[in-house]
Amino acid sequence: MWLCNRGPAAVSRPFSVAQTIARTGSIFLVLFSPKNCFTLVPPSVSQICAVSRLSKKYDLATFRQQCLQLLKNEFPTSLVKFDEISPSWTNLSVPKGTKIAEVCIPIINLARELGLYSILPVPSAFYLLIHSREGMQKDNLMKLDDEQDQLAYLKAYIKIVRYYTKTPSKWLNPKSGILWDGCTTQLKCGSERKETLVALLPDSDSDFVASILDTWNEEWEENMCRSCAVKAKEVYEAARQDCWQELPSYFGLDNWETLQKMDFE
Repeated sequence: MWLCNRGPAAVSRPFSVAQTIARTGSIFLVLFSPKNCFTLVPPSVSQICAVSRLSKKYDLATFRQQCLQLLKNEFPTSLVKFDEISPSWTNLSVPKGTKIAEVCIPIINLARELGLYSILPVPSAFYLLIHSREGMQKDNLMKLDDEQDQLAYLKAYIKIVRYYTKTPSKWLNPKSGILWDGCTTQLKCGSERKETLVALLPDSDSDFVASILDTWNEEWEENMCRSCAVKAKEVYEAARQDCWQELPSYFGLDNWETLQKMDFE
């Protein structure tokens, strides 16, 4: 920590060297790019967080809008757009090997601080964090600044686990009630679904939650008859759409439309 001395009458105020360097570098980036920022390469998580905060603090509308657009493109409110950018980072520069939590947590904290509610459910925000294999491990959960977010994360985790049979993977549940009336090899197809379910379940010592938004895997069709494959995919896609619509509610948030209206612009 340094002390800022402006003379006898000045009040000494401690500040973080690392924080100052990060913010100074970001504000220089903005000031010397009067029309656009982040046009050549996508920003890192720390850069977009710093510029977003500075643009709000100093009312730099142009840069604030550019940051908001990048964030909303990366964490969309549409399942179609989510599929277009998943599974890679498109609007952020994330070094290879970076853990999802290292991206999610700063973004969630930023979104809550600045009032960017529509990016919270999607995942580099809440969903990606809860879906990441390291999400609840170590002290990641406690790095969420807002206790409300910590509680929301835990409630969503419990809800997704408890209602697993209502997720897209419900086609694998023997008690799902799905009618496989067109099946030509019932024993073989039923056995294949059981094997797929076992393969998808997390290890008993893991807190990993199976995905509810992953796209259909065509390999699941290989050992089922054509009728079962078509039916399973239909059930999967319909449930996936339902889960997307319900995603904000898992975290105690309003629906997508309301969240968009609440966003700070």
